[in-house]
Amino acid sequence: MGLKAGRDQFGDLYKHYGQALSFRFARDKKGWRLLVTTAAIRGRPCTCPEAGAMGLDINADHLALALIDRHGNPLNKWTIPCHTFGKTSEQRQAVIGDACKQVIELAKQAGVPLVMEHLSFRKKKDELEKSHSARYARMLSGLAYDQIHKTLVSRAYREGVELARVNPAYTSVIGRTKFSGQYGLSVHHGAAVAIDRRYFQFSERLPRGASAWLWDDRAGHVALRLPEDNGKHVWTRWAILRGKLATALAERPKRSKHPPALSATAGLREGESGVVFDTALPF
Repeated sequence: MGLKAGRDQFGDLYKHYGQALSFRFARDKKGWRLLVTTAAIRGRPCTCPEAGAMGLDINADHLALALIDRHGNPLNKWTIPCHTFGKTSEQRQAVIGDACKQVIELAKQAGVPLVMEHLSFRKKKDELEKSHSARYARMLSGLAYDQIHKTLVSRAYREGVELARVNPAYTSVIGRTKFSGQYGLSVHHGAAVAIDRRYFQFSERLPRGASAWLWDDRAGHVALRLPEDNGKHVWTRWAILRGKLATALAERPKRSKHPPALSATAGLREGESGVVFDTALPF
């Protein structure tokens, strides 16, 4: 039976089954190649904001994830290694693919949207240089950052995981100031919590008091005087605090990379996959 006769016999069935394919012949040094193109199939939606959200903070050597409920309370955290510095293109692709697969699987298992910053590599590199060093920032190349982003978008689409992007303004300083020291999180997991909460449009006010102790991710803590309320938008005060923090970090020696352990009274217990919060602690 010819193709035309088959279409005449089965009619509209061709419109509801199968998928359109586009064929193209290309010739290179090895000979002729047949290239087939088709649209990606979107997975059935499997996440719901009512269950919370999972924030992602991309760093030079790892991906930091933090899970919160819909009220903004942290529930769990994960650190996924993603070392791409010094790797070949094939090795880099494999490392990024494995890391992104784990991220999407965690979001899918939790049934929550994945939230990340909507920013360029240039801004991310500047942020890393301020909090770490120029060498650390160079470890996260523009190619690797772009590949992580594209891989996450593609895999989330196929798996039916909602991928949301939020304004990245001051998420690092907010996470460091409000969440890292208080809950024993790294500055990166603190930033992931801030990214999560921005997805739910929570307003992030500065802590009460005239000063605050901030984990500096290098040698301990730095004490900074908090900016006074000038009647302007709260981001104005966060901008001032970020400038003070950048100056303080530049003057600190490099030592430890992990925050000090909290006491048992902090309401936390150590889990195999991260820190699990026993109680919903308000911010």
